[in-house]
Amino acid sequence: KYEHCHAVLDQILAHPNFNDLPENIQGIWKTSQGYLYFLQQTGKLQPAQNQVPASQAFRLGRFHNDMKVFLKDKQGMNLHVILMEILFYLLNQQTDKLIDRTEALDKYRIRYLQGEESRRSNLFLKILLQIPKSGFRKGEVLQKTEADVAELRAIPIQMVNQTLEIEILRIVTGK
Repeated sequence: KYEHCHAVLDQILAHPNFNDLPENIQGIWKTSQGYLYFLQQTGKLQPAQNQVPASQAFRLGRFHNDMKVFLKDKQGMNLHVILMEILFYLLNQQTDKLIDRTEALDKYRIRYLQGEESRRSNLFLKILLQIPKSGFRKGEVLQKTEADVAELRAIPIQMVNQTLEIEILRIVTGK
């Protein structure tokens, strides 16, 4: 199913009027681009043959700069900027950068992701932040996040009072 998203995204990003879209709409598409690029980098998505994927042009620094419109949206799309940062730090084994950001991200989570409407986002970020807090030791992370993972599994996405664009990639907590 991500292959179809990839093809659609490439068409949209290559459209001559893409840059005329409002900044927040462009941001949603660029966020999708980042997640698809992440899936490519992890081997979960292969580029289509004879296709020059627009997602190959993804750069985390440029993404950060392009997402300034979302930085004020503390409970919504700003979370994608944070999640993208964490995922790419983990993917690129930039543990020092993630460690440096952990305390600030935990404060963000506690301050802005309270309430039932953002419970899944809160739990997911809490689980991700346990990775550096546990010294990147998988066993310790699994042990310390067991209750949070169980709670996350118990909250169906359709029961959450948030829009679907908040959770672009469905949080999957399978074993």
